Amino acid sequence: MKEEIKMYPERAEKFRRNAEFNFKNGDYDLAMFHIEQSMQELKEILWRDRNIS
Repeated sequence: MKEEIKMYPERAEKFRRNAEFNFKNGDYDLAMFHIEQSMQELKEILWRDRNIS
């Protein structure tokens, strides 16, 4: 993995854990927000991996 994108998987996992915590506590709107943020981070990995050569 390229150096420029190494932080994104860790951030995506943090957002996923936050979403799981929120969901378990009934905060469904925050859970959805954190899932969306996690997906944005994963999308960033794909985009940067394909555009940084």
